[in-house]
Amino acid sequence: MKSVWRIIAVVTVFGAVVVGGLVVTVWLLFNSLFGLGNVTQAHSNLRQAYVLSVLALNRSQTGKVVFKDGRAGWFVIDAPATLDGVTIGVYGVRMGEALFGGRQHVPVYCGEKNSKIIWHIIAGQIKAERAYCNRRRMDLSNLRPFARPVDMHEQAMTRSEVEDLQARITADPESEQVTLPQNFQAFDAQRRVTLPAIWYSWTDGAYPPPDFRMALDQALEDHMAAHADNYAFTHRDQWVRELTQFEQSQVSGPALNIGGTVKILPDADRIELVRYDVTCTPEACAALDGFDPSAMIAPYRDLALLERTVQSAVAVGNVVDDAMHTLDDLRTDRVTLGEVEPITYNVRWTSPRN
Repeated sequence: MKSVWRIIAVVTVFGAVVVGGLVVTVWLLFNSLFGLGNVTQAHSNLRQAYVLSVLALNRSQTGKVVFKDGRAGWFVIDAPATLDGVTIGVYGVRMGEALFGGRQHVPVYCGEKNSKIIWHIIAGQIKAERAYCNRRRMDLSNLRPFARPVDMHEQAMTRSEVEDLQARITADPESEQVTLPQNFQAFDAQRRVTLPAIWYSWTDGAYPPPDFRMALDQALEDHMAAHADNYAFTHRDQWVRELTQFEQSQVSGPALNIGGTVKILPDADRIELVRYDVTCTPEACAALDGFDPSAMIAPYRDLALLERTVQSAVAVGNVVDDAMHTLDDLRTDRVTLGEVEPITYNVRWTSPRN
């Protein structure tokens, strides 16, 4: 009996040590990312580096230096040359950089108010960057005397909206373009077309021929012949996710959400959906209405085969991914046409701080 209690005591102590180690590890990771404790003391321990060197700049470099100094917000330095001889405090090589990137800094953006960011901007492009979630990893206070405070704006805009913004920035010397699209797509609208799912089995059912996907592309081109110069498309094959279970015997195959349970279909070779991402003029996008190659797809949509593969499905757990396909998704036999949407571009710019 004593030996049993001794074993229980050892297990209890071991469990406490493991839990304690996990708590310490989590705390260290959180502290490393977001920073706790005295910021001023942490800054005093940072390596001092010339800011021009950190951003790989020289005295004649053009552009702007834009930085975020934690809760103090965003700032712009109009002439990088004024920073000659100015230093900032920077942290050394982080563990992740040492493991995966040698001594190369990997910017980390987390959206926290306390984050520290510094960019060199030329003509709406970030040419050099350094960023930390942890406010203690970089001290930018030496830059503040050379900078003016600004508000940073970020928005998804259409091409016409971007062009209007560029005109406003050009007319306002107090505003700066930070990141703007360098190239616009040929068309201003987009639409997604998703065809009904197809499936096939190793031992049963028809396989699509090698030129099946090319035939679908040709069907789309034939449908859009009157708008040949006003659209472009990308053909994307989307396969239903495949899983493997090893618990009792190895079972592999496409996985579905069947009644809230993840089930593997080992007797199904593959289940896939063909999708077209189309960029177009608004008129050409509208012309996609009526595109329906269902007759071409029907031979590879044997519902009896689908039901047989479902009968041999193997349950592997509860559904945790809302994006997992269901039987209803597969049984849908109609082409799904998305709404016509404008193509947008992510844009950043600054304005004088309010």
